[in-house]
Amino acid sequence: MNFGRREIVRSLRTANHAEARSAFAREWHSLDDEFNQVREANVQRSEGAALTAEQLDAMTASYFADLDRRLGEQLGEYSPDDIGEYVQLLRQEIDDHRVSNDECRHVQPVAVQLLQNAYRSDLLGQPSFWTLCHRLNDAYIEALERQCHRVSGRREPIPLFTWLEGGGRSNNPSVTPRRGVGVQSRSGSGITLAAVIEAHDSDPSRRANERTRTHNATAMRALTEVVGPETPIADVTRSHVIAVRDLLLRTPSNATQRYPGLTLEAAAEHEAQQANSRTLDRSTVNTQINWVTGLFAFAVREQFVASNPAQRLSLPLIGDRTNKREVWKPEELNLLFGQPIYSGCQDGDRNWKNPGNARPRQGRFWVPLLCLFQGLRMNEACRLYADDLSNEGDIWILRIAHNPERNQRVKNDTTASVPLHPMLVKLGFPSFAQQNGSELFPELRLDRNGYASNYFSKWFAALQKAAGVRRKGLYFHSFRHNFRDALRQARVPMDRSHALGRWSDGGSAAERYGEGFRPIDLAQDISLVEYPGLDIRHLIAEHF
Repeated sequence: MNFGRREIVRSLRTANHAEARSAFAREWHSLDDEFNQVREANVQRSEGAALTAEQLDAMTASYFADLDRRLGEQLGEYSPDDIGEYVQLLRQEIDDHRVSNDECRHVQPVAVQLLQNAYRSDLLGQPSFWTLCHRLNDAYIEALERQCHRVSGRREPIPLFTWLEGGGRSNNPSVTPRRGVGVQSRSGSGITLAAVIEAHDSDPSRRANERTRTHNATAMRALTEVVGPETPIADVTRSHVIAVRDLLLRTPSNATQRYPGLTLEAAAEHEAQQANSRTLDRSTVNTQINWVTGLFAFAVREQFVASNPAQRLSLPLIGDRTNKREVWKPEELNLLFGQPIYSGCQDGDRNWKNPGNARPRQGRFWVPLLCLFQGLRMNEACRLYADDLSNEGDIWILRIAHNPERNQRVKNDTTASVPLHPMLVKLGFPSFAQQNGSELFPELRLDRNGYASNYFSKWFAALQKAAGVRRKGLYFHSFRHNFRDALRQARVPMDRSHALGRWSDGGSAAERYGEGFRPIDLAQDISLVEYPGLDIRHLIAEHF
């Protein structure tokens, strides 16, 4: 049985909704059985055959691209003070994995998963399995070496893809990936840019959602405008993507809203004629370019193109603090937490700015405090439930859950538990949680993608304005930067700081060993988080 088609259409043969639901279930199971038969037939035909060089390359390239992307995403988590220690950790990791190890234990689970995904579990423990493990180990070392280059600011090139063409680490620095089976010559034939964008958007290995797609829409528009949607992906050159970056630099802020119906190029021309033109800043342009780079990394992985023309296109940020989020100063925090929503207002809804006798303890009260003292991200705090708080003895424990059914989303899709800061206990947060049903802040509105942070960030901007503490680079997320600085100033070790703030170590093997710190182990560390000069005595529950 060989389908040979991209989609299958089956009629349910009824207009009745209840009957259609039942028929759909039957057809679904029937198709699933047919698919399994095809899979089993394919496996039977390939059983006993070793992996080809192309299959080894593709599996290793997929692992390498994902690891390299995750490492790159971690760069923003480290301050200049951390870089030296981080590089030492990377170097130690590299040295550990350069030592001869015939079993390559740290990548064995990855190799198993890759073979299972390819329906080649018959190769587990076979020579192809061990060859794949060694390839993955080499790719892991190379990804760490590239990370060292990035964080050290070194400019000299590093040999790429040394694990291709030969089942092990090559001594030839000129080795480059061979042209994939999906790559066409520059003759106008082959898979188009639009088709690759669609495939990338629906790739199940990505954690993309509607919010992510909206965030990256400008990059997609710019790339499509410059290159053309029907252009074969293999015909896109470095010059094309540089032109995309140049267009993004000229693109007006909020171009879709301010220039509806215009192309980005036309909008850029209009904006250039304005006396006070407002264009995307470099940090935003870099974020959009990262999407373009990721798109071509996907194309390389799927063998649509031989190389990535969008690598290393990020722009240097000008100035020491330009485009970086600032931290809150003590006097600014005092102004913020001295506003009527904290000191006494008419009500917690429309009249939160007006002084009064009401002291509503709802989301608007708790979310900023949770983010300042716990280092939570905005949406993590907005979507807390009562059962996310528990206690072990005299230690209160906060669970930051990833549960899409509750619209609880965590950046790395992982649930973590941390000790509750003693100040939040003093402020009465445990009592509040125990008295307020399941969802702690049901009054906080969700956007169409299920995020509370969209509307809350707009309210918080109004709070900042009312407090008179608006300045460049100072946003809600700055609370998390304050939290990181407080951990540094308390000299909390990096691994414990990462556990409290849930910052990743960039996919290191050491991070995957053991179960990590228990919340009770970190209670003393989080109690060291202090903000000298901050005065919120009027908020402590026992003072009411």
